[in-house]
Amino acid sequence: MSSSEIPPSVKSPWSLQADYANPELYGWASMIVGILALLLGVPMLLMSARLSAVAAITGLGALLLIVGIWMVKRGE
Repeated sequence: MSSSEIPPSVKSPWSLQADYANPELYGWASMIVGILALLLGVPMLLMSARLSAVAAITGLGALLLIVGIWMVKRGE
């Protein structure tokens, strides 16, 4: 084994210094999923007989898009 010290991000996955906690990466992923949900949800609102399910998907897509934009701006 190596004699180097274990980084804090490995010791505690809840630390703010975690290597995988990249807000830009997760922000862009959230924006892409949100855009896809909106692109699929809006036409489905016009075609579907069950509006509540499609409205929920479209609303979640809009929420993901807003949160993704916020995360990318916060990460810069």
